[in-house]
Amino acid sequence: YKNYGVKTNLTLPIGKSIFFQSSVDFYNSSIAIEEFDNTVNDWAASGQLIYFHQKSKSLAGLMYQKNNNKRIMPQGYRNQNIDFWSFLVRRQFFDEKLSVMLLYFIPVKWGVNTDQVTYLETNTYKEVEITSMDFFKNMLLIELSYRFTKGKVLKKDKSVEYIRESENKSIF
Repeated sequence: YKNYGVKTNLTLPIGKSIFFQSSVDFYNSSIAIEEFDNTVNDWAASGQLIYFHQKSKSLAGLMYQKNNNKRIMPQGYRNQNIDFWSFLVRRQFFDEKLSVMLLYFIPVKWGVNTDQVTYLETNTYKEVEITSMDFFKNMLLIELSYRFTKGKVLKKDKSVEYIRESENKSIF
C-alpha cells in the first residue's frame, strides 16, 4: 500500500474577530495484493469563515466540507464521510463550564456529493453500491457539554516517581 499527497492549510485573520481557515488535500493511493492492482486519485477540501465575539465567548461560522472522497481497496474503492455546508453557533455559560453548540446542515447542493459509492471489480464480478446520505440536509445538531472540573491543572509529584525508580534498581 502506498499513499502520496500534498496537503495545504491556510488561516487568514480578517480584523480582530473574523478569520478564514481552509485546507486542500490531493492524494494518490495505490495497492497491490496478489493479482489485484489498483490506483485511486482524489482530493478533499474544507473551509470555514468564523466570527468570534470575545466579550461573550461565543462564535458563529459558515463551514464547507468536501470530504466524501475515495478510500482505496484492492479491487476498487469506497467513498467515506460526507460533503456539506453548515452554519455553526457556539456559546459558553457559567464561567465557561457549559458549552452549547448548534450546527445546522444547510440544504445546498453546490459542491456537495451526498452519495457514498462502493465500487468493486474483478475478472468475473462487478459491483456498484450507492448509498444516499441526503438525510443530512436540513439536519440540526445540538451539543451540550459540561466541564465538572474547575479547570485547575494537577501537577505530578516527580519526587515520588524518582523514589520509585531508585527502589527498583537491579543488576539487569
